[in-house]
Amino acid sequence: VKIVPRSNLNFGVDDYATFTVDELVRTAVAVNISNNATLTDDIVFSLYTDSDWSWGWNMQNVNGNEAFTTLAAGTQTYVYLWVDVPAVENGAPLAETGPRFILSAISGLDKDVETWTFDLLMNEKKNASIDGLESSLTVAPNQDGRLQAVVRNVGNTANTLNITLQVLTANGDPIPGTPRADRFNASGWVVALFGGLENVLLQPNESRSIEIGFQAPNEFQGELHVELRVFAEGAASSLKTARTVAVINRISSGEITHDA
Repeated sequence: VKIVPRSNLNFGVDDYATFTVDELVRTAVAVNISNNATLTDDIVFSLYTDSDWSWGWNMQNVNGNEAFTTLAAGTQTYVYLWVDVPAVENGAPLAETGPRFILSAISGLDKDVETWTFDLLMNEKKNASIDGLESSLTVAPNQDGRLQAVVRNVGNTANTLNITLQVLTANGDPIPGTPRADRFNASGWVVALFGGLENVLLQPNESRSIEIGFQAPNEFQGELHVELRVFAEGAASSLKTARTVAVINRISSGEITHDA
C-alpha cells in the first residue's frame, strides 16, 4: 500500500468539444488545465486517436508522443498541440465528419487521469473529376457517332455537376465565337452532350457516364477538337478538363464478280 497526496487536475473547458477544419490546413488546438491540489504536480500529457491524421505537440518539453509540464498548486497552464488535416479525396472524409481525439493529463502525484475529448469535423469541399474520356472518334462523311466519358463528384457533399463542351483549334485554343455549351454547330459539325443530367444530385464519390455526340459534315476529310469541361456547382475554380477529337474518314469498298 502506498499513500500519496491526492491530485486535482481540471481542464478548463467542457469534457467534449467539436471544431470545424479545412483540408490541408495545420490546425492548432489549445486548452487550459488547472492544478487545484495543494502540491506541485508533474503532469504527463498524451493524445489518442484511431485515425491516421498526423499530429504533434507545440510544447517545450516533449519526449516521443508525450509532453510534460510542472504545475504549481493553484495555478494553470495551457496544453498546445497541432493536427494536420488531410485532403478530401474520393468524397472522404464526408462533410461534418472526422476523427476523435482524447487528450489525457496524468498526475505525477497519484497517477489519476483527467481527459478532454474533441472531434475535428471536415468542412464542406466541392470538387469534380473526369475519370475517363475516349481520345478520338472516327466517323464517315455526314454520319454520326458518340464518345464515352465518366465524370464523378469527388467532393464530400451531394452536389450537381456543371458539364459543358468547348470547340478548340488543333493547337488547343478556343475558337473565337464558339462559347461553351452542351450543344453547338462548328465548321459544319454538330456536337452535343448526352446524359449530363446536370440537375440530378451525385452523392460523394458517385460517378456518371456521359456521351459526346458528333455529326460530321458531308465532306471527305476534316476533324474537330473538343474539350470537356466539368466542375462541381459552387466550385468553378476547381474546373477539370479533358480533350478529344473526331475525325472524318471516307471508306469506300466494292465487290466485282465476273462470270466467264
